[in-house]
This record gives sequence, structure tokens and C-alpha cells, in this order.
Amino acid sequence: MNDQQPPLTADPETIRTWFDTAFAHADGQLSVAAGFGGGKLEYDFFPTTEDGLAAAVRYVIALDRRKPEGIYYQSTTLRERPPKGRGREADAYCLTHLWADGDYGTVGHQPGLDDLDAPPHAEATLKVYDEAGLPQPTGYAKSGGGLNGIWLLAEAYLIGDEDDRARVKELTTGLQTILTAQAYRYGWSWDSGVGDLARLMKLPGTVNRKRGCPERATGMLPGSGVVYDLAELSTAVAELLPAAQETVAQAEAEKQARKAQRKGGPVPPPRRERSAGLHSGDGPLDVLADMLTFPDLLEPEGWTDAGQSGEWRLMLRPTAGGDAPSSAYSLKYNDHVAVNWSERSDLPVGALPRGQKLTIGTLYAHLHYGGNTSEAASDIMRAAAGRTARGAAGRLAPAVLAEVKRRCMPGEADDLRSLIADDPWAGPQDEPPDVPEPPDAPGWEEPVPLAPPAPPLLDVTLLGGIGEMAQAVSTSLQVPVDIPAWFGMATASAAIGGRRTVSPKPDWSEPVTLYCMTVAAPGEKKSPSRAAMVAPLVQEEQIRKAADKVTVAKDEQDRRIAEACVGAAEASVIKAKNAQTRQAAKQELSAVRDELEQLGEPKVVTQMLADDTTPEAAAGVLAEQGERLAVISAEGGFLGNIGGRYSNQPNLEVVLKAWSHEPHTVNRKSGPPLFLTRPNLTLALAVQPGLLSGLGDTAEVFESRGFTGRFVFSVPTSMVGRRTYDTEPIPDDVRRRYHEAITRMVKLIWDDPEPRAMCLAPEAQAVFKAFWVDWERRHLVPGELTAVEGWSKKLPGQLLRLAAVMTLFDSPDAVTVSARTMANAVALVPYLLAHARQVVDLMSAEKQSRLGPARAVLDWLRKKQPTAPVSVTEVRRGVHGQSWCESADDVNSALSVLDRNGWIRFLPQPESTGGRPAAPRFEVHPQIIGRST
Repeated sequence: MNDQQPPLTADPETIRTWFDTAFAHADGQLSVAAGFGGGKLEYDFFPTTEDGLAAAVRYVIALDRRKPEGIYYQSTTLRERPPKGRGREADAYCLTHLWADGDYGTVGHQPGLDDLDAPPHAEATLKVYDEAGLPQPTGYAKSGGGLNGIWLLAEAYLIGDEDDRARVKELTTGLQTILTAQAYRYGWSWDSGVGDLARLMKLPGTVNRKRGCPERATGMLPGSGVVYDLAELSTAVAELLPAAQETVAQAEAEKQARKAQRKGGPVPPPRRERSAGLHSGDGPLDVLADMLTFPDLLEPEGWTDAGQSGEWRLMLRPTAGGDAPSSAYSLKYNDHVAVNWSERSDLPVGALPRGQKLTIGTLYAHLHYGGNTSEAASDIMRAAAGRTARGAAGRLAPAVLAEVKRRCMPGEADDLRSLIADDPWAGPQDEPPDVPEPPDAPGWEEPVPLAPPAPPLLDVTLLGGIGEMAQAVSTSLQVPVDIPAWFGMATASAAIGGRRTVSPKPDWSEPVTLYCMTVAAPGEKKSPSRAAMVAPLVQEEQIRKAADKVTVAKDEQDRRIAEACVGAAEASVIKAKNAQTRQAAKQELSAVRDELEQLGEPKVVTQMLADDTTPEAAAGVLAEQGERLAVISAEGGFLGNIGGRYSNQPNLEVVLKAWSHEPHTVNRKSGPPLFLTRPNLTLALAVQPGLLSGLGDTAEVFESRGFTGRFVFSVPTSMVGRRTYDTEPIPDDVRRRYHEAITRMVKLIWDDPEPRAMCLAPEAQAVFKAFWVDWERRHLVPGELTAVEGWSKKLPGQLLRLAAVMTLFDSPDAVTVSARTMANAVALVPYLLAHARQVVDLMSAEKQSRLGPARAVLDWLRKKQPTAPVSVTEVRRGVHGQSWCESADDVNSALSVLDRNGWIRFLPQPESTGGRPAAPRFEVHPQIIGRST
């Protein structure tokens, strides 16, 4: 009998109850985020409407399937979806409740070296709430390691100007100070750093999977049930805060005393405000900044290096008792500034304002002088002058003190105060996620991923009516919503037929046509998804074909008669007996030729769609069909065809030019040349990953010619293994609205004989310009967009196309793109960028040759789920027959990659007892077998 409990999963009812309780009466956008390994944070935003909150619940459930370490919500709403990042305090818009973070015990959090312990259990945390003097919390959110007090407001409060924002933050931080003071009175510490208005808190109804800890469900507990006026809470905080501040100051002084005792140095004086006259710009702390690095200051205090993240270097704080650090990193730094995210490090937390940032100088003052930069500078001057230092300055290297003396003591001045300076540098910094970072696992380090992190999910609400239909198809067929969504966008693009362009400003025009590529494995129901989304276009094409048959038949008959007449007239000219007869025959020939020419180009049956075609055949169809065609296929055959399947060399010309409506000429071996003046092609391909990874040199051609840069890419997360059998069919009204919209587009746009231009509404222009400016700046950040450089340069134009397609789906006669639609397109950028990076990784021949075998072995180990050490021989047998595995050396090389990247660990070879030596054996990282480390 198996007594093992099933793994915990998110509870949608609890999540929805919390969203309704806290945000149903709010304005703005709700922010939801999930923390994954390595400090990775994924987030999205949802309107606080009925549909928006329902979409937020679905997003949380989708996140939970990927087993994040925690799922969070922002305590305040945002006025609107930010153009970049998850938003900051300056974006906080609506306050619906006050909050606190009441951690207890030691599971998932450890005290700093000089901190008091947290309350030992939940009852102790409740005691702090009960006796702090504040109104009782309306209820509590269980975080899986704490009880977070919640004081609900009777009416949501909209934050006004910056002064109002500052007053609200004084209230939220004052509340934390009062609770911190009460905890101190019982000899406990309290997390006082959660008062910022962009704070992320654990979402009730989800699972706390902090690494190194057991899984713990989060939830809600009842409190007083009272909802409060903001003025009532403000009055209570104002009355209690002065005494609480004195208590917290006393607690801080005692902490500094414990720190000084531990280090064997003097107790630093209390912090005091710096004098404005003590800034010279070339003082002792400036010398430290020039001569020392952040590790020079932190490593002697027990901090350790934790690797690199982009332009930032990471460090871990020391912890009490020498236990393992409880986070992947505690602080990050670059050449100029550090940002600390550990509440227990005795350093300021988070993104600090100008003048307070952690520079070399201010960090030195915090580490050794209680944050008093004036005292730190004075003591450095004393040491440099050969006097007895009061603190750590006396331990600075002689070279540092000599430089201080040279730069800061001209003429051996005795007036130290005139020479003291703080480091004035206040460099730029990015706000990192403020969710708890993943802890290190005992015995195992975090393995290096062999594949890019899973890209974000598609928020189909951004796609309007197309998204509605895509979601219904996804629910019915149990497929990732991305597959029907991009087939739907391509279908709308095909219905436009190249008859529209969109322009954000003079001299910049984008054809409204899309190239979409979804990457999904076999068995993901790509074909049924395509059929559902392209159905209205197929139906319209069939109707037109039926109507065309009579017209085409009559044209063919007229043409046969005219051609026969021309032939007969030619024969009469040839057979004429004399000049007079010949002249009459020539006149007849000229007349019947005119009749043939008046018939024009041969009429053909309407063809809107093609599936598996060659580029040469596509050019011919374009010439016949008014220079527009859509290739919408659930297979990758067309990609193989243009890659040179039949010609042994890629043929991209017509595909490249049709994306931008460039003229194109095809010189055929038989028949006259084809002249295309304004070709328009819509592409939507659903390809298997193996097709992209097997492109080889063709991938480089695709990239160098700009072919890959023209695509909207999607690599959706498979639902296989999590699908439901009993599903809701596509609602009739949803299907009807989608079909009617596509049909209306065909009649009003595809049938329009003239191309027409669209523009952006003034507000939409502002949205697009803000995106463009930020995106342009990102190209200057080293490594930011290097891997997708060609694609990223075309992204602004791609967003214009997407916004125009969404606009025309809703209103086929529209001539302007609204700000809302443009903002929805811009909101797709994180999704589009992450999925483009996935495809680039798949197409990289170098990565496939180096990491492909290692990924294959890793996949085999995950399927095998070994609970005991594995031998190399077992691996060879398990992967035998795979295309990359031609010899034992191939397997050994793959295992070496896994070993270097922390996925496996070879065991010592047993001593030889004669005979054939045993095959090497290794143990696997707990993540491979799905265990928490």
C-alpha cells in the first residue's frame, strides 16, 4: 500500500476568493508573479474586472503546473500595464488593504548573525498582532512559514500625487515599525522591510515550494472580519509610531552592540544626519571607491561569491551558526553600486534613492560604523594621519591610507571636518525581483540549465476576439492556447490580403501581413487547432470557388473560340491568292486578335490558401490570385521547401519580398517571366522542434538573409500529461462571432480593389514611441539582444502589424489603431522576445552539437527516475540508437557536460580487485527525479 501523499497544487477557489476579497472593488491592473530557480521572476497583469480576475486565476494555475518556488501578488494595483518590468513604487495606483509579514520558526528563513530569532510559532506571531495596539487584522494570509496580517479597507484608495504616495508609504512602513517594536519587546525579530508599495506577497491558495523546505500550502485564516476606514488606521499608526520608533532604535543599538562584540571592535556611535558641508567629492570614502572593490569589503565579513547574473555579480550573506544560506544570493553589485535584498544582512534593503545607494563608501560605513558615513570618513582620516582609529579604519591597507593622506591631507591639515566627504556617486540600477530567492540545496548546488528557461505564457486576452476563440479551442482540444491563437492571427492576416498598410509616422509604412511559426512536438493537436481557426477562410474560399466555376468555364470557352479564330485568320492570310485578298485577311486577323486581347488574363478559380507548396509554385499562384496568398499549415513542409529540399539550395526571394511588398520578377524556364509588383504572403507554420534543430547550415542562411527575423515565434509548453478528457466544447456564440468577423474582413478588405493606409491615433503614437525609445536603448546593453539581433530590429514593425490585424478584426473599416490596441501589442513584447530566444536556441547548430546529446541523456534520466547510482553502461544501453550516439565516446562526452553543469556527480571508483574494472557510476541531482532539494 502506498501511503505517499500526492503533491500539493494550487487551489483555484481560494485564489479567486482572495482576489475577490482584496481587489474586486479596486481600479487598475493586478500584478501576479512567480519565482523560479536562479532568481528568475515571471509576471503578468490583469484588469480588476470579473473577466480579468478570472484570467488571473487561470494564469496562476498555469504557473503552478510548472512548480515555481512561490506565486505572489502585488499588494497594490497599477494604473496600467507598465511598458517594461513589473512596475515600481511610483506605479502603485490603488490601495485596498494594509499588510504585514509575520514569519515564524526557522523553516525557510534564518536569522542574520546579529539578529534575534523570529517568533517561534504561529501562536507567538498572533501574540504580536494582538498586543501591538493596532486594530485587529481583518484576516490572515498563511504564507507557508508565516501569518501575514491583512487590514481590508472599506473603500479602495486611489493614490494621487507624489506627496500622497509618500503619505501612504509612511502609513505602510509605520505599521511594520509598530509590529517590529512589539516583537522586540518579546525578544523576537520581525520583518520590517515589507512596507514598500510594490511589495509582492505570497498568494493564498498556492504552494510554497521554497527549495530546501517541504512543500507547504498557503491559505487564508479569519481575523476580526472588520473592514476599516483608511483614516482610522492612519490615526492608530500615528499614535503608536513615536514610541515604536524609540523601541526600534533601541533594538538597532543592541544589534550593533552584538555585532561589535562579535567582531571585537568598539560599538559605533548612533547614526546621525550628515552635514551638507561635509561633501567635497574627493574625500576618504572616494579613495576607498577608487582602490577597493565590493568583495574587498564583504569577503572579510563572511560574504561569499554566488556567481554572475547579467552585468551583476552576486554574493551570499553569512548566516548564524554557519548554516547554509537561505537564498541563491543576498546582494548584487556592479562596478559602482550594490543592491542588497537580504532583510537580515544589517544593510539597507532594495533599490535606494539617490544619495543613499550602497556605494563602496556607504557600504564600508554600514559594515563598520552603523551606517554613519561621517564617522567612517573621520576615522579613516585619523588612521591616515597616524592617529589611533576608533574602529575598522585602523585595519585598512597601508596603501589605501597613504592615498587618503596624499589626496585628502594637503599640508597635513589638522581640521578633519573640512576634509570628510561621502561618496557622492549614485549610479543606475535595475530593480531585481523582491520575491524570496531559491535556497541552496544541502550537498548539491543549483545545476546550470542546459536549455533556456520556459518562456512566459500567452495572455490571449491581449488578442481580443481572436484570443476569445483561441481560448475556446484550447479548452476544448486541450492544447496550448498559443497554437490556435497564432493560427487565428494568421487567418485574420490572410483575410486582409495585403490590402492595408499601417504607418506610425511619415515615411514609415508596414504592410499588414504576418509570418507566424509555432514549434510543437507531434501529438499536440496542431492540425485540429488549425482547422478550427482557419475554417471561416476555408468556407469563404469554397463559396468563391463554386461561384468561379461558371465564370472560369465561360472564359475558357471564349478564349478557345478567340484563339481558334486567330488561327483561322492566320491561315487565311497565308493562303491568300493575291494582295487584295491578303489585305482583307490581315484586317480580319487584327480584329480577332483584339477580341482575344480584350479577354485579358485567363480567369482562374479563387485560391486563398495553400498548404505544402514550393516557392516557385507560390510565385505562380501569387501572379494568378491578385498577388496575395496564405500558406497556413500544421506541418513544416513549406519551410523545408524554401530551405532547398528539391533544389539543394535555399530559395527565399519571393518569401522575403512578399513580407515587405517588394516587386519581384521570376524568370521561368518555360513560359514568360512573372512580374509581381506588390506581392503579399501570409505564413503560419506549426513545425516540430526537430525540424529547426536539424536545419544545420540552412539556419545560418535563414538568419543572414533576415528570414527568421520576419516571424512571430511561439514555443508553447505542452499540456500532455495534464490534459482533461471531459472538456467544454467551443461555445456556439464564440464560434459564430469569430466566423462572422473573418468573413466580414474578407468582404470589406480582401475584396477591396485598392490598398489603403492606416495610422495610429495620437495616444497610440505616444504608446508606440515610448516603446520604441526603450527598445532602441536596450540594443546598447551588452548581450541584451545579441542572440536575436536581426529579429529584434524588426520587432517594432512587427508590433505595428499585430496591432493593425487586431484592429481590423474588430473593425474592418477602421483607419486608425487605438492606444488600447497598441498597448496590448506592446504588452506582448516579453512573450515574443522569450519565444524568439527559444527558437534561436533550437536553430543554433553549435549549441545542438554541444548540448544536444547532454539534453538527450538528461531527458532519458528524467524518464528513468533512478533512485540509486547509475552506471555509464546503463546510459549507453538506454540511449543506443539515437542519431547522435555513434560510440561510447559520445555518451562519455554527454555525461561530462552534465557533470560540469551540476546535473550528475560521479562516484569514486572502487579499488581494483583484479579483472575488468567496473563501469563508472554517478548519482543524479534531486531535481532530475522531481525531489525538493
